Amino acid sequence: MIVAAMATAANAEVVFYESFNNLKGQGGNDGYFDNSADGIVEVGAEDLLEATLLDNQEGWGDFVKVAICSQCVRIATKKNPGSITTPAFTLNGEAAILSFNAAAQLADVTTLHIQLIGEGTLQYGEQSGSLIDIELPATVEGETVLANQQYEIAITGVDGQCQIQFYTESSSDAKQRAYLDEFKVTTGQDSAIDIETDPQHAPVISTLGGVRIDSGELAPVTRQVRKQLDELGAFNTQIVVSSDLDEFFRIANEHIESRTPASIAYHGNIVDLLQYVVDH
Repeated sequence: MIVAAMATAANAEVVFYESFNNLKGQGGNDGYFDNSADGIVEVGAEDLLEATLLDNQEGWGDFVKVAICSQCVRIATKKNPGSITTPAFTLNGEAAILSFNAAAQLADVTTLHIQLIGEGTLQYGEQSGSLIDIELPATVEGETVLANQQYEIAITGVDGQCQIQFYTESSSDAKQRAYLDEFKVTTGQDSAIDIETDPQHAPVISTLGGVRIDSGELAPVTRQVRKQLDELGAFNTQIVVSSDLDEFFRIANEHIESRTPASIAYHGNIVDLLQYVVDH
């Protein structure tokens, strides 16, 4: 089993897409996640009040504390929660993937809530239901890139129209502002290969450092994953399965030192793994 973000197959069909590319404010895709000290950059200075500048100009829910940023939007303010709700799109019982980019305002500790409006289920990691909560990583000035923080959520059980609402519960006691971009819903994806990436790094499959396999018939599964990775252009991606604890932590330390993403599986007794951590 390989976990986390799902790779998109070439035959995927896009059923909803919003790029926000016509928004020309400041913040988000320009690398700013707060106002600049010199006052030249003022992120989210203008509210988004109507959809005339969006790709989809009809069907949106209310824009609640939504700000125009650099080819993206920001929801919530320092004192007030915010939300943005997509127009309705139609699924005919097939599984789909919702993808989007998200980053927190500098210094905010932000939990982003994603709500499915209508029949059906969202699934993200171990979460499953109509509501998914994602704790966004802390934004680092000069390092965080909105386009590199892509999230993917599975949508199942929808037979008809539905909408997706993104919101945060920001308040003066707990600021929770979020920059959002690239809303996309696709169907017809190949779920046989899932890719584990650090959302702080670019989730580009051709540069993925490694994946892990931790269940199933290891030999045939490994061959299948290798074939799929090669087809997706990820020729240098490592597949790691190890029952040797010395090797396990040696490989982990190598990737920590080189700052390259990788996922490494230990094939063995979890008690032995935990005892090794304690001893070393």
